[in-house]
Amino acid sequence: MIYGIYGVNRITKDFIYIFRDYEIKIVFDDTVTGTTFDGICVFCYEQALKCKHNGEINQIIICDFDKQSKRERLEKDGLKYKTDFIYEEDLFQSLDTYKLNKDSKPFAAWGVGRRAAKLETYFGLSQIEFFIDSNKPGRHYSNTGIPIYHPNEMEDLKKNFIVITVGNYSEIVRLLESKGLVHYDDFCTMEELLTQPSWMLKKTIFDRNSYDFECKTLFNHLELNQQGLLQCCCVPFVIGEMGSVEKNTIDEIWNGLVHRIMCLAINNRTYSFCNPQMCPVFIDREMNAKINLNRMYLELEYKPRNLLVNFEDSCNLRCESCRSEVKIAAGEELEKNLRYADMLIDQVLPHVEFITMAGTGEVFVGKGYERMYTSDAMNHVGWIRLLTNGMLFNETNWKKISTGKTARFILTVSVDAATKETYEQLRRNGNFD
Repeated sequence: MIYGIYGVNRITKDFIYIFRDYEIKIVFDDTVTGTTFDGICVFCYEQALKCKHNGEINQIIICDFDKQSKRERLEKDGLKYKTDFIYEEDLFQSLDTYKLNKDSKPFAAWGVGRRAAKLETYFGLSQIEFFIDSNKPGRHYSNTGIPIYHPNEMEDLKKNFIVITVGNYSEIVRLLESKGLVHYDDFCTMEELLTQPSWMLKKTIFDRNSYDFECKTLFNHLELNQQGLLQCCCVPFVIGEMGSVEKNTIDEIWNGLVHRIMCLAINNRTYSFCNPQMCPVFIDREMNAKINLNRMYLELEYKPRNLLVNFEDSCNLRCESCRSEVKIAAGEELEKNLRYADMLIDQVLPHVEFITMAGTGEVFVGKGYERMYTSDAMNHVGWIRLLTNGMLFNETNWKKISTGKTARFILTVSVDAATKETYEQLRRNGNFD
């Protein structure tokens, strides 16, 4: 199929970036002619119409915020919608690997924690009828008036499309399936909702907001969390999850469609998946700046250069803000941590220039972290940043982590207090002296 695009604008540029495998012969608009756009010839309207009638292009794709006037002009010249021309968004659903039956019934969200707040940030609350949570029934969500019910209070869960917002969702999935609910038809996880390509593309390609700056973090940064989900920026700053290493290889996820659409939101300057209220990069930035359409869109780097590991939460402390007891991974959890470490050693570490260890847990306790920093694959890394509580930063551990390396080290010690009394109350098992 050979296409012509009706519209010389930012949406056309976005479309070409995502649908790069489509054979697009020309782009055209009502007045623009005689130049190129992203390397494609620009025709006037009359030339494009002639190409369509001569069979040089099979179908026209309308790309624009407002399509009505373009549609009316094509129909006036005898062309038919979905036969001779389509809208760009008609192709978006072809990007999805599964279809969510989310538009046929009202929403309900399972979970009211931090992840529910992220759902609120990126999707809104207008369609959510109620929340489900076993710990906070009888309340309302975040002073919104939306009720929170206990799971046992729900007689017919099929009346709503349920979005699971909790991180460890496997038990909830089993419960819903035991009650006859079907994955994707009756429920999905928050990641499945917010990283569905058709939804993501609509969110950014039709976003009219724009910022006049460039952040390259998403193009070269990688994180792996405890659930096996890959992220390309700090968790509070962006929607983040690109996919699961339990389902695909790191390379497949890094070079996959979800990551590419996230990077599109940087290229088109909408920053549609970022959280401006949390990310410091947005401070004093101008919104709705005029964007240069001739600017080249950045391509993904072949491999991530910056890596943050936060897949293990083993720690020698039991801080008030984190846990009630010391946790050291063992059994299946330890096996998983070591497996994640091996994945990163094999697929990512040989290309990394800057590594941060560790976003969760204590770097000198986690066996998965130890497997990484004692690996020869880390000897070439130029910068190593250690996030530690400092209790185990001794000569033995320093030799273990620094031997064979020429990297510059950055040591970041978390303290959380300025006095011995407060420190040892908050950092239980810690020693201020």
